[in-house]
Amino acid sequence: MSSTDPSVHCDCRAVSVRRAIVVSIVVGLAAAVARSAVFRDAPAAQAACGTVAGLAVAAYGIARLYDRDRRLPAWVYAAVVLAGTTLATLWTVRLF
Repeated sequence: MSSTDPSVHCDCRAVSVRRAIVVSIVVGLAAAVARSAVFRDAPAAQAACGTVAGLAVAAYGIARLYDRDRRLPAWVYAAVVLAGTTLATLWTVRLF
């Protein structure tokens, strides 16, 4: 391995997991704010934003399952994934 190889200096998996956690939080919050503030009078847009928020919650749970430094047991994050997919499914049903 050369000294310029990035895997020598960092744990790329941990960095990727942290980025996924941050992105899922930002997307979830943006979808929740857009759903309640911007699309107050558009039911289809509210449902779409709810779906995105649910998927972001599920992505957060999945990323936390792969996080080596997680603070809670894995079953808690598995429950977060289940809650996020349930939320996304319920909002997706309202689209049709």
